[in-house]
Amino acid sequence: MGDKLNALYGKYHRACLAFFKRQFAYYSAYFKKSLWREKIAGRGIKRIIKELLPACVVMFASCFMMFVYEPILLYSTNKNDLWFDFGMMILPLFVIFALFLLGGIAVMSVIYFINLFFSGRVIVYKIITLVLFISFFLLCLQGNFLSDKLPILTGEKIIWENYGKTENVILLIALIALVIAAIILVRKVKLDRTLFHASVGASLVSLMLVVTLVSTVIENDTFRRSSMFTKEDTFVATTKNFNNVSSNKNFLIFLVDAVDSKFLYDIMNQDGDFKGVFEDFTYYPDTLALYPFTARSIPAMLTGAVHRQETAFLDYCRKAYNESPLFKNLMQRGYEINLYSSMDVLWHGQRSFEIENAISIHDAKIMINRFKIQLWKYVRFKYLPYRYKRYSHIENMDFNVCKMGKDKKTDFYHWGNKLNYDHIQKNPTLTKEDRNFFSFIHVEGGHVPLDMDKYFNSIQNGTYEQKVAASLTLIKAYLQRLKANNAYDNSVIIVISDHGFFPYSGELNARANPILFIKGFKEKHEMKISDIPVSHTDLRKAFADLLEDKKSADLFTDIEHGRTRTFLCYRYDGSEFRNEIVEFTTTGKAWEIDKLTPTGNVYKLKK
Repeated sequence: MGDKLNALYGKYHRACLAFFKRQFAYYSAYFKKSLWREKIAGRGIKRIIKELLPACVVMFASCFMMFVYEPILLYSTNKNDLWFDFGMMILPLFVIFALFLLGGIAVMSVIYFINLFFSGRVIVYKIITLVLFISFFLLCLQGNFLSDKLPILTGEKIIWENYGKTENVILLIALIALVIAAIILVRKVKLDRTLFHASVGASLVSLMLVVTLVSTVIENDTFRRSSMFTKEDTFVATTKNFNNVSSNKNFLIFLVDAVDSKFLYDIMNQDGDFKGVFEDFTYYPDTLALYPFTARSIPAMLTGAVHRQETAFLDYCRKAYNESPLFKNLMQRGYEINLYSSMDVLWHGQRSFEIENAISIHDAKIMINRFKIQLWKYVRFKYLPYRYKRYSHIENMDFNVCKMGKDKKTDFYHWGNKLNYDHIQKNPTLTKEDRNFFSFIHVEGGHVPLDMDKYFNSIQNGTYEQKVAASLTLIKAYLQRLKANNAYDNSVIIVISDHGFFPYSGELNARANPILFIKGFKEKHEMKISDIPVSHTDLRKAFADLLEDKKSADLFTDIEHGRTRTFLCYRYDGSEFRNEIVEFTTTGKAWEIDKLTPTGNVYKLKK
């Protein structure tokens, strides 16, 4: 009985399935035939193309503005801060532009044909297109005319409530004006003609952007060091030799970014976990930085050359590195040079010294998907209205994550505190070699965002003290690994910061007091504290003395107390802060920022 019921059920199921297949085939064929005959063929291909053209125009204008104009503008005005060159970014930009453009056109085409099928008219599609034109003009206004008061992107948490009050009012007025203008045009010349006028307006805006872009590219010498036009090399750091040390002599500089001397010393004394971290070192608390930002501090520290805008910055870097007394001294003494920094060793053109862990920029490429994510953050930051800019999450934008070797095996160096700490923990054993090693290691340190605690746990709304404590944890791990591998006593070790950072002051002068701890070869003693007023300009001689086996407490002995020291501070100018350098001098302590006095010298960039 059960078998008969199962057979009957199967027969009924197959009959129903066949019926629905026939019905679907019939109505599908009718739908296609009806749609083609009555909706598409009857309307005419030329008319359909004509009606789709405004949507194509607004999509092209929007994608060009956000994914061609804006990235090239960003690169042209910030090329010294980006690891890639103009030639490398062309293909990724073309791919991203094409993806967004084709995706936008596809979406609008679907809307068009759905509207056409259900109504025989395309009013909804046209209204949506008109709304897109209004949005385009508002985005253009926001991104190109109301963005001069945007916050500087230093990685610090942005308090958006402090920005955009006037700009929001202007944008609201512009929105009302555009809506009223659109309504008047629709009433007077109908919707189709309004879309035509909007298309002409968007085309003129795009042409204006092209003219602006060409001017900016020429003015900023954008094609410089571009792989499209030159074979010049550019420094890109890998992790090669990161776990190698010498069984003979090591000269190690561990640069922890943006760590203020007073903050670190207080935390070190308050937290028992850091007791004895700097035994055998001499601490120089009264150290004055030369610059308040990293990009200029690193070449000045490694070369001793001071840049006062006499030449283009990249020209200065190339000349300074290629003539560095430190590097010459190291090479003469048989040291192999390794420079570990994500982006701030700005060295392009021919290198006169062999950098062991560097590869050519021509052997690297941009990962398009990651590049798109980082670029999209910046586009949202620039073009969204101020009340929505917080959703750009711009604080953690990092184009270094887009870096990939052409062989897909290259391991590029990244400065992250946690990444370096994890690497040290996973690689406790160092490889010893007979050759001498020089390693300059630049880590995140106390740099914003303030997003980790002492143990590198990710946190929100962290404090500067927590980030400095994380820096100390990393320094401790780095020194302990050297000791565990018997590579500590035969090493000069300098723990330094490029500049200070006082998070509760908006003054750039509050960055003037970085840390400086020094240990020479075979030093054994409790931590010493020296009150000598040191400047980053004194490091060149100190490096030479350390290579001559001088002890850390015997450095800088020719420096007099009460000396005049110089601090070169970038001047803010809207969203750009590298076009002028203001000179300050002081005879006070490095942390006494009220004693930094402008000399009246302002060094402007020579074009």
